[in-house]
Amino acid sequence: MEVTLFVTRSLSDLKAYLDPADVVRLKNNALFSFDYAETPTSRTPRLYVLKSGHATSISTALETTGAITGTDADIAALRTFFVKETTFAAERAKEGDTSFEQALTCFSSAIYTGLLILCAGIMPLNPTLLGPSSLVGAFTFLAPLVNIAPIDFSKALPDPIQAHVSGYVIGTPGKDAPVVTDAALANFTLETVRLAAAYIDDDVTLALLTCRVALRHLFSLPVYTGTPFVLVGAYTAMASTSASAAGIEAYRFRVVNTVRLAFANRCLRSVTIERATSTFTLESGIAHLRLSCAGSLAFAALNESFDPLSFGLDTSSQQNKNETTVARCRSTSSAQANGLAFTGLDLVLTLPPETPALDANYRSLVLDEHASIPRASSFATHVPHQDLWFLSDQDGGTPEELGFRSMATPAIGAVPVSKGAHWYGLVFAVELVAGSNAEFLFAFQPDGVPYCGVRLAGAVGAMKAMLPATSLFGLRFRELSVGTFSQNGDLTYRIILRGLKATVLGMQLPEGACDIVLVARGGVLGWYAVYDVSGKEKHT
Repeated sequence: MEVTLFVTRSLSDLKAYLDPADVVRLKNNALFSFDYAETPTSRTPRLYVLKSGHATSISTALETTGAITGTDADIAALRTFFVKETTFAAERAKEGDTSFEQALTCFSSAIYTGLLILCAGIMPLNPTLLGPSSLVGAFTFLAPLVNIAPIDFSKALPDPIQAHVSGYVIGTPGKDAPVVTDAALANFTLETVRLAAAYIDDDVTLALLTCRVALRHLFSLPVYTGTPFVLVGAYTAMASTSASAAGIEAYRFRVVNTVRLAFANRCLRSVTIERATSTFTLESGIAHLRLSCAGSLAFAALNESFDPLSFGLDTSSQQNKNETTVARCRSTSSAQANGLAFTGLDLVLTLPPETPALDANYRSLVLDEHASIPRASSFATHVPHQDLWFLSDQDGGTPEELGFRSMATPAIGAVPVSKGAHWYGLVFAVELVAGSNAEFLFAFQPDGVPYCGVRLAGAVGAMKAMLPATSLFGLRFRELSVGTFSQNGDLTYRIILRGLKATVLGMQLPEGACDIVLVARGGVLGWYAVYDVSGKEKHT
């Protein structure tokens, strides 16, 4: 060899030293067909870099005048390539993938000898090698780096050349690549962004696919504005070259960003998904992407004096005091001040060739009130309760079919949910007497109409219920409602049981109707009675 480091974009000039057609693993590769002709497949020029000596590394030579044989334009193009690909490899390393940095060690090693083909054309011989056709079928591929090494230039080159072939492949969607869309309901769109794969000879060592999934509907509501999921998936069947592998391939996707969705709804204002685990499977040729999400729900206050949904951004002057007070009671140090924390929201996306669809499972959603801070004027802050959970029409129909009875509140009339309608809500379990709970359901619907209902043990009619406090003592009442009142500028919630009668040893006391008002004071519910002895006069 007359030169130790040579760069050119002319294949004929390269052949004066080495012909790539003589490399066995390049010519007869079992995974890819390589196009290393002079016409590039991208705006980046195709370069051939031949290094035969051990005096210096390519990266060092790029900073040394006269260390590389070639035209100024070709040397500048090589320098641009090195900077660009080093940046790309560093970005991948931040995500835990160091394979691209390893592929570029040929630039930093002084003892490296071999041939680099930069920006070569490449095509998988097996269409499913890097993923199912539903995801990568419309991709075009480029090999930014083809590394043919080691080659011993100290003696005559053998024919054929038995050097290893390694590098990485970048795939991008073609101009006509479709965006997967749930056209019937427009619930989501899935867009493939980029595929990056590393290989050595006849083995793919890593394949990473980046996708974006944008939700268009959630909780039966159109998304007003939102950020998409960004998913990076590693392909598990990447090393197989057999056709029998088709149908068992899977990508192990992970979500790498926070997703925020806003809604133009009276009750639900936003959903923030802070983390999500994902599973991609192929079952009988049908691709499914499952996202199990965790984050927070932000609700609006229905009005200044009644806030049953309790959790969301609070701009009132009392909120700082409330956050300090409530946070002392929380077992976690990461309380959500702007929403109600949740886990277990499962979203399953069915992908082509089947009809795309989104199936959201709200039954698995679990609320974490202890990691959340309610608003200062909310029901959750003022009314002591035992449990809080999520309920929807997926749990068995309308609230009435689940045993709830609609009730009037300061902001909501006693209007039941229509049969077959979608609804979603929070259930607060409040202990009225020892051992007997009232379950308050505060729900929202896609049309923005809120719903308030209550469920008690022993319900016998729309306006009657029994509280079996003990085997000897019981309470029966005609109606239950929730209201608020302000005293000395402080908002207080009250629960009113109307037409109540107490039963002791089979006797009803008092003889007339009785109203009971439960007022939250000091973290407990206090009882205040208003009863009718004569039918004309009220006593307290």
